[in-house]
Parts: sequence; structure tokens; C-alpha cells
Amino acid sequence: SMMVKELSQLTGFALKESDNLVEMMSSLNDVANYSATIKGVALELMRIANDIRLYSAGPNTNIDEFRLPAVQPGSSIMPGKVNPVMCEMMNQVCYQVIGLDTTISLASQAGQFQLNVMMPVIEFNLLFEITIITNAVRQFTTKCVDGIIVNKEKCRLNFEHSLGLATVLNPLIGYSKAAEVVKEALKNKKSILETLKEKKHFSDKELEGLFSPEKLTKPGLTKKES
Repeated sequence: SMMVKELSQLTGFALKESDNLVEMMSSLNDVANYSATIKGVALELMRIANDIRLYSAGPNTNIDEFRLPAVQPGSSIMPGKVNPVMCEMMNQVCYQVIGLDTTISLASQAGQFQLNVMMPVIEFNLLFEITIITNAVRQFTTKCVDGIIVNKEKCRLNFEHSLGLATVLNPLIGYSKAAEVVKEALKNKKSILETLKEKKHFSDKELEGLFSPEKLTKPGLTKKES
């Protein structure tokens, strides 16, 4: 209890003594669960970083919906290219966190009877993964996310040429006719909207309302709206 009091004063945290000291000596499951949670955060950060890399791919021959801030000189063989280095940094840090968590997982089950002697490697890896993922998120936010510029023109172009827009037509003109619109759009290399305007299924005002990006990206209707 004296140690808990002293540590509380040194750290500023309201620490308390465990109700079962024997369990705390033999089981490090709580620490393993904490590390696993950090790994879960790392997996989500990887997904976000990968999405940003894909959205920024290009600029002229790919998705190009995002423009990333340049944080270093471009490619030596592709002048002007902005490499997604902060996304790559985030991925590498997250890979490292997964490895650190694996070490903690193995060490947490390596105790015998009333003592787990693997605490040093667990503490080292836990503090290391907390430090690097915290730093990575901070740098990723300030040097990448905060500087993202959305390419509205390309987003609109991709939106209008998405064949998925035909699903909006299913309840209005039926699946078969909607499929015909898609096939004709593909054949003539035109957007769904251009094809619908030519076939005159709807007026321009009706099309604007049906395919409004704000409407199509809005979450599902609430009970009140429905």
C-alpha cells in the first residue's frame, strides 16, 4: 500500500492495490488485453492509411480524389510526384506494434505457477508500442491528414461514372431497365446520368434530385423520416 501511494504521487494517477495479489503475480492477462487493444487501434490506422494512399493514387492515371501534402522531395524518376510517405510511415509503425503485441502475448502465457518472470520484456514492448503509435498518430495527423486537399472535380467525375448509381433506379424503373441503362452506358462510354438524359426516363430536375451526392451519402432514414 505504501508503494501504491508513492507511485500515485509520482505519476499523478489514482492507483489502487489489486484485490488479488497472487493473481497479479502469476497472470498478466490484463496487460495482454491492453496490448491487444493497442494492436486493434493499429489495425484500424492501417486501414485508414491504406484508404488515403488509394484515394491519392495518381494523379493522372488513377483515383486522384485526394491530394496529399508533400513532406519530402518527389521521386527521382518521376518529377513532381508526391509520395504517400506518411501513410507508409503509419503502416510500418503499425506492423511494428503488431510484432510487439505478439511478443507480449507469448510472454504473458509463459509464466509458471505463481510467477511470470517475463515482465521485463512485456514492460519494454508495451511502453515501446505506446510511444511509437502515439508519435505516429501525431505526425500522421499534422503532416498528412491536416493537409489533404480534396479534388472535387475528380470526385464528381468518379461519382457520375459509377455504375453503382443504377441501384437508385431499381425501385423506380425496375432491375431489368436499370440493367439496360448500365449496359448502354458501358457500350457508349458515357455516365449513367448522360444515358438517362438521352433516354429521357426522367427530367433534369428529377435526375438532380435522385442523384444528389448529399442525398446518396446520407445515412439511412430515421424512423421519423420514414
